[in-house]
Amino acid sequence: MTSFLLHLDLMAQSWVEKVPEYPHPVKLGVLTMAAAAAGFLASTVFVVTGFDFSVTLYVVWPMAKPFLKLLFGLVFGILARVWENFADIVS
Repeated sequence: MTSFLLHLDLMAQSWVEKVPEYPHPVKLGVLTMAAAAAGFLASTVFVVTGFDFSVTLYVVWPMAKPFLKLLFGLVFGILARVWENFADIVS
């Protein structure tokens, strides 16, 4: 009988009296730590990307530039000769 009365009492309880259900403090702490870790990871990725860009711009590019100039000079020189021969054949 008390179970039935308790059930009726719970059904009759207004919404104002009910205590809101907040997340468990441990779960809230885990979510906070996960958000902080994600922010730290994002800032780390940003720093590493900036460092890579700086190294590429100031170290790798000056070393590779002469080789690329030579390579492109040879390729475009060959293409210019081929184009001149093609123009001579056509005209």
